[in-house]
Amino acid sequence: MLLKKSHKRVRLTLLIARVISIMFRPTYYPLLCLLVLMRTTFFRAVDTSYTLTVLGLTAVFTILLPMLLSKAYIRFFQNRNTMFSTRSDRMVPYFLHIICYLALIHVMQRLNVHALLLDVILVSNAIQVCCLLINLWHKVSTHTAGAGAIFGFLLAYGGLQDRNTLLPLILSILLCGIVGSCRLILRRHTLTEVNLGIGVGMVCGFAGFLVSALRFYF
Repeated sequence: MLLKKSHKRVRLTLLIARVISIMFRPTYYPLLCLLVLMRTTFFRAVDTSYTLTVLGLTAVFTILLPMLLSKAYIRFFQNRNTMFSTRSDRMVPYFLHIICYLALIHVMQRLNVHALLLDVILVSNAIQVCCLLINLWHKVSTHTAGAGAIFGFLLAYGGLQDRNTLLPLILSILLCGIVGSCRLILRRHTLTEVNLGIGVGMVCGFAGFLVSALRFYF
């Protein structure tokens, strides 16, 4: 009886960890950040068509295209059971994501999308590039890199704009902890890889906001 209860708890824990990992996939963060900006800043006053165009393009180039290209790569060139578990397996998906992000940046520039929205994609691409370079020597969690970027952004935003971001900062820290714990529970990453991802994301998010803020000052 005790063994069955323990087995059920383990299965439930693994299920929750998988659901959270799916909900907070690194490819979802750019769209999530843009959606938050669109609903909480001066972008609320823009036309609905503009909002839908930006969000639609972001969804296509950061979620749909990378997913389709990755699935095609697995089907034709890779063992379907690898799930990008090793450093070498993850190199091609990194390149595919970076190419899609660069294509989105080009399209947004042609459409004269606001610089603040474009910076979100630039920071997201910077995270992908940093993770790719680190992956040459050490595996890193892109799930926690996305969560760390939100923390870094809020840290810089609160400091430069003199805003009270204590509650969002606490929530972002909790997000880092929850996502990182899920990756550990699923045994997709070690503690070092999880912490490395948070560090990379935090630095990119912090630096990205600084660059964005300085652009408006100068």
